[in-house]
Amino acid sequence: MRIHVVQKGDTLWKISKKYGVDFEELKSVNSQLSNPDMIMPGMKIKVPQGKKQVKKEAQKKEAPKKEMPKKEAPKKEAPKKRSS
Repeated sequence: MRIHVVQKGDTLWKISKKYGVDFEELKSVNSQLSNPDMIMPGMKIKVPQGKKQVKKEAQKKEAPKKEMPKKEAPKKEAPKKRSS
């Protein structure tokens, strides 16, 4: 058994799909919910062990930056002094 802390936008249906658990089983395990359709962020939901691997929210990895060949900036010549 694991615990899921409800986040904004979560529903029991989404939680059941995320953990690969039958929706009705998830509802029955969480008998403490007076209304399973009304879950709020911060609530703790009991999640029985599912059949499929849990999708862990991996940190977004940035694509490796490719080294661009460095171009030399054109050299600025010092302004020529005018002779009078």
